[in-house]
Amino acid sequence: MADLRPQMVVKIVDPVSDGVSATVRDASADNIVETIEGLVTLGFGMMFDGTAWDRVRGDATLGLKVDVSGAALTALELIDNIVLLEDDPHASGDSGVMVLAVRNDAPSSLADLDGDYIPFTTDSTGRLYTHDVGVHSEDDPHVSGDSGPMALTVRQDTAGALVDLDGDYQPLSTDAIGRLYVNGLVAADGTVVHDSPDSAGSGPLKIGGRAQTNVAAPDEVGDDDRVDGLFDRIGRLGVYSGYQVKSVPINNAGSGDNTLVSGVAGKKIRVIAVLAVSDGTVDIRFESNAGGTALTGQVPVEAREGYANSNPFGLFETVAGQLLNLELSAAISVHGWVSYMEVDD
Repeated sequence: MADLRPQMVVKIVDPVSDGVSATVRDASADNIVETIEGLVTLGFGMMFDGTAWDRVRGDATLGLKVDVSGAALTALELIDNIVLLEDDPHASGDSGVMVLAVRNDAPSSLADLDGDYIPFTTDSTGRLYTHDVGVHSEDDPHVSGDSGPMALTVRQDTAGALVDLDGDYQPLSTDAIGRLYVNGLVAADGTVVHDSPDSAGSGPLKIGGRAQTNVAAPDEVGDDDRVDGLFDRIGRLGVYSGYQVKSVPINNAGSGDNTLVSGVAGKKIRVIAVLAVSDGTVDIRFESNAGGTALTGQVPVEAREGYANSNPFGLFETVAGQLLNLELSAAISVHGWVSYMEVDD
């Protein structure tokens, strides 16, 4: 191995009087020739390669010249391979230095002071801890000055695909003024005024529904199920103030119980209008179920007499699931009609 200890060749100026000494090496052997005293006026580095001493050479531009080979050269090249420049493209087989982190199951400080160097920390499965700035839990109340991550979108003046395949991740997209595109590639616009012309494919979102004739009964759904908006066939919204109104005729002559409307499970029969005219003297009463709870008093009528009454909110109603009964005090024919609704219990 070369001796890299610095050696000096000196020139002595008389008289030797200042007490400075220098060690002089032999040019061909690793031994001290002599120690002399005097003023050192010129010097340069020497090295011994095991056979002879020689000067260490260089130049004014590059400085000291070093010839590196063997294992040292390999190590130097490996270090150079992992140095990449900003914005360098990725290439298959690129090498690099592994970034190590410290497992810290219960996150805690690993440095003493603010400004000290500190390693990344992970949990027991290697997940990196981060500082949750602006993260809030479900149902947290809003507080003025709360911080949080900004949700960024991609401006896309003409809406179109931003990724290659179905199932790929992609960002939200907005138009030129930041309006979010929604399903159907329609930008929600709340600035359209009344009586302005409609434009296909743009403008406000439109609310639609299912066309149905006015007299058709809506399809019943279960509690909490979604339902359609109902319109007639020219787009007029169907406004329904209650249940469908039904009517049955009265043409009964039996003394005692006479069923007018059969019971429906879970439904009450609510009478909103009634007309009854008798062929003779008889008492009329409406009941919930045959021989059941009286819904009216016994109304006495004579031949060609009767009564009529109505109320859009209901005159009387049966118990849920029970039939509507007409009780006659004698076998006298009674004629007319009853209008009713089947309402939920």
